[in-house]
Amino acid sequence: GIQSVMDDTVNLEIEFMDTKMISEEIAENELLERIRCKEQKAGLYDAVIVGDDAALVFAMKYQEELFNDIPIVFEGINNIEYAREVSKDPYVSGVIERFSYKDNLDFARKIQPKADKVVALVDDTVTGIGEQQQFFGQEEKYPDLTFDVINGSLLTKEQIVEKISGIDDDTIL
Repeated sequence: GIQSVMDDTVNLEIEFMDTKMISEEIAENELLERIRCKEQKAGLYDAVIVGDDAALVFAMKYQEELFNDIPIVFEGINNIEYAREVSKDPYVSGVIERFSYKDNLDFARKIQPKADKVVALVDDTVTGIGEQQQFFGQEEKYPDLTFDVINGSLLTKEQIVEKISGIDDDTIL
């Protein structure tokens, strides 16, 4: 999508951290090395676009070293508070990703009108933490519901299946 709106004079390079498949620490180290090597050969970037929370955290952590005085544009960020904080930097701007929790919860309550609990399946990734913040941000809108999570990062696949299987009709998953 980004390439489709750029003209032929733009040299667009794409790097993936792949934090869904490898640990954030390993992904960060590998990306750091790739960018350092490319900068030695090609020079500095004119701008950086980062997609997802882990990429934004990386860009901000290495901003001074790799992207000093270079615009950083973020998209698809789940941690709204972090996005607001880094946006105070005049070189950083972007858009967050808001989930339609309200629409989903309202619909789920029509299907399960007797539900008194909502459980979300989450993980400990940077993205997952942002999603949890948005999820728990709904609690005040639904005072009659109890909000809880199942953290998949702390459980085996079998334990996740066991926890989900134990959810009864009074719970929205």
